[in-house]
Amino acid sequence: MKLKSVGLLSVLCLLPVLLFIVACDDGGGSNPQVVAVTNVVNGEPVVVTNTITPPEPQNLYNSTLSLPAAGMVQTDAVTAPDDGTIVAAADWSGGGALHVRLLRNGVAQTGTIDESPITMSAKTDDGINWVVRLDNDSSPGAKNVHVTIGYLPEE
Repeated sequence: MKLKSVGLLSVLCLLPVLLFIVACDDGGGSNPQVVAVTNVVNGEPVVVTNTITPPEPQNLYNSTLSLPAAGMVQTDAVTAPDDGTIVAAADWSGGGALHVRLLRNGVAQTGTIDESPITMSAKTDDGINWVVRLDNDSSPGAKNVHVTIGYLPEE
């Protein structure tokens, strides 16, 4: 019975260390970080190390959307994996200008009416949802618009 309680005590003592390691966030970047935590278990120091690798640049969305004449479409929502920058691009052929907006949690952060290609970016926090909205209100005819949304970590 004494051995079981010592094991349980060890696990309970290590729990704060594990929670600390999980909660560590260096704000992004590309270099792995080593976190070392020393805790005392049964009077003996125990060192726990963990390597945290910050997020890398990612493609979050890459698709071609059919935009009808005088219509509107939007991408599926994507979620920023960490603090950084969201970069969106819209590209189509056939000329004409489209109204392209980058929405953060449903609110436009940036937008422009221009000819292809259009690129825009905005700062993000982790867990924020992003959507690109396309409006064909000033260009004749339907368009096939290739849209990408990417994530760049903080440096």
